[in-house]
Amino acid sequence: MRGILAGIVAVATFAVLAVTLSVGSTQPAPATSVKIGFVEQQRILTETQIGKRAQQQLKDLQNEKQAEIDRREQELKQLSDKIANEALPLTNQAREKLKREQRKKKADLDMFVSDAYDEADALNKKNSQKIQKLVEQTAAEMAKELGYSIILERLGVVLYGNPRYDLTDEMIKRIDKITQAKPGQGGK
Repeated sequence: MRGILAGIVAVATFAVLAVTLSVGSTQPAPATSVKIGFVEQQRILTETQIGKRAQQQLKDLQNEKQAEIDRREQELKQLSDKIANEALPLTNQAREKLKREQRKKKADLDMFVSDAYDEADALNKKNSQKIQKLVEQTAAEMAKELGYSIILERLGVVLYGNPRYDLTDEMIKRIDKITQAKPGQGGK
């Protein structure tokens, strides 16, 4: 959905630029009057230091939650084994008590899994928003400094881009420089 919206915005921007450049002029505008560049945001997410820290932070959270899920599943399995192995000598009341405990542990596990997913999703969104803000700020600075009229996201909008207009490496360098200068930008 975001890619479609970005495509529509890009097409509209090109249309406005074309009309603006051609209105009131019998001569076509020189090709250098509009300078367009692009970046690959996926590379920015995976290659910048802040992106790497965000990925590691998410991986650490997932590993922590998975260890707890594994522990709880093992407890549930042990309880199931106890019910199966001790079913005959147990009274009906004792068996029902163990089954209620089993259902409660299963419900607790399901809730924990759901909460863990929500926590990981929230962390991912928070870090993504932080990085997106840096990308937008850096794009604005680069456009102004390097004379670009438009900087697009390559994979969401650009079907082909001449590599000389690919600003991804420059943006990665700049974002790394910014985030090294500002400790705590990694979402920690």
